[in-house]
Amino acid sequence: MSFLKKGIAKKTAPNMPTQRQLRVGEDLRHLIADVFTQGDFYHPQLEGISITVTCVTVGPDLRNAMVFVLPLGVHEADKVKDIIASLNELGSHIRHAIAPKITFKYVPQFKFQEDTSFSYGSKIEALLNKNSSEN
Repeated sequence: MSFLKKGIAKKTAPNMPTQRQLRVGEDLRHLIADVFTQGDFYHPQLEGISITVTCVTVGPDLRNAMVFVLPLGVHEADKVKDIIASLNELGSHIRHAIAPKITFKYVPQFKFQEDTSFSYGSKIEALLNKNSSEN
């Protein structure tokens, strides 16, 4: 007798991405990074700024993607917000640039967001170093 027939199916965490979502996100990360390095688009606010794509999370329907980016060498919060706003304006251009390179049925809509995990990690490391030096 199968567990599925009894209604005792294996439960997964509701917010855990599937293997397919992870694979599509990683493929999109590489493609978006290639678009940034090749300079397939122009925006005066982004001129001379190096942007790193750290992670792409894709929704369950694969039609929406959150792109986490890190503008290198930019430390002012207002400047970072302007860069993210510019990237969100260029989302359709970036979508158009990667459309011929993908094999998915749909090209997802992109929403860009600043990746704060590196600054958060630095703060935690500084706290740990401070506590270890006090002992």
